[in-house]
Amino acid sequence: KQLIEAAKVLQGRQLHDVCLAFLGDGQERGKLEALAPQDNLHNVQFLGQQPKSKVVGWLQEATAAFLVFKDVPGLHTSSPNKMFEAFAACTPMIQTTQGWIKALFDEAHCGLTVTPDS
Repeated sequence: KQLIEAAKVLQGRQLHDVCLAFLGDGQERGKLEALAPQDNLHNVQFLGQQPKSKVVGWLQEATAAFLVFKDVPGLHTSSPNKMFEAFAACTPMIQTTQGWIKALFDEAHCGLTVTPDS
């Protein structure tokens, strides 16, 4: 939901050159996809599942990739494929986990970590 809130802020600031593209069919997709028309968001696209061969291409075109998880301790230990795909594409990341990925980002300066509720 943080990314939908961000889309609202961007649209409210009339930053029409920024679009949030959601790739994949994650567990929250249906809920998020329902929120976009409620808020008349024109800067959000839900592209669904993409072939692995196209994911890196999408990421190479992106300004940043988001790795957003709920604040559940077990999720702070995850190793999500999307992070490694963003690394492969040399795309900066903004992420919310507070475990080993945060430590990696802090040490290697390879992205930004924000709190899960920000």
